[in-house]
Amino acid sequence: MHNLAEYADRLADRFRRQFPTGSLSGTLLVLLLLASTPTLAEITVPPGAAIELGNGELQLNCRRATVGGIMSLDEGTATGATTVVIQPGGTLAGANGVIEYSGDWLNDGAFLPGTSMVALVDDCGTAPSLMTGDNTFYRYSAVTRHFPRALEVAAGSEQRFMTGLELRGTDGGLLVLRSSVTDSPAFFVVDEGAQQRIDYVAVRDNDASRGARIAPAHPTVFNSERRSGVLNWFLERIDQGLDSARAIPGLQGFGLLVMIFLVALLGMRAARAGNFRELTYTKERK
Repeated sequence: MHNLAEYADRLADRFRRQFPTGSLSGTLLVLLLLASTPTLAEITVPPGAAIELGNGELQLNCRRATVGGIMSLDEGTATGATTVVIQPGGTLAGANGVIEYSGDWLNDGAFLPGTSMVALVDDCGTAPSLMTGDNTFYRYSAVTRHFPRALEVAAGSEQRFMTGLELRGTDGGLLVLRSSVTDSPAFFVVDEGAQQRIDYVAVRDNDASRGARIAPAHPTVFNSERRSGVLNWFLERIDQGLDSARAIPGLQGFGLLVMIFLVALLGMRAARAGNFRELTYTKERK
């Protein structure tokens, strides 16, 4: 026991040097440091314990992260997680940090988004990624670069995106977004004004009607596919130019009508002049 205590003290000193502005309970400190050894496949924040990353970086090296107590990212970064598990009674506070994972996002507790970034990446996994629980993300990104990937969202669950949603696959390797139950949708809610980046995505059984339209143009514009059971994604026809304009800030309602009128007026004047190479506007003299 004496040797173990000395070993834990040395590890604690090393951890505090790595996270000079972070703080965590003594019991949890030992658990986390021992979890950094190759013999353990999981890092756990047990009930009653707490960890704050400060402005440090926690490298999980393709291990599972389980939060039963409280974990706050603060200004820090947690990378290399396979599956992220928030247990009942557990709280993961995003604060202003970043967390990257490659497997599942399983939320049975509470995720507090703050102004954080959550990213699904390729680093540690190739299997379909499952997302459970109702989650609110400040910014969320799912990007696959090397192989086809599926993001499977629990049927009936609601995922809200406050300021940013990025879903990207590759040419020949679409990112497949689907519900966990065929013909039973999951719900995406994108706040008005949130930034979107959608490219090489195949969507099935997803209802986005509770928020802003996702990817407001024909699917081909986004190199994507609209499959069955999809609501409030894309537009039906490739010639729906006016509907696409609704996605541009300032081109709604009266402003959109004014734009249409001005374009028509310029076209008429150009037609009268017989010159379609250059459109000019000449103010009439009173």
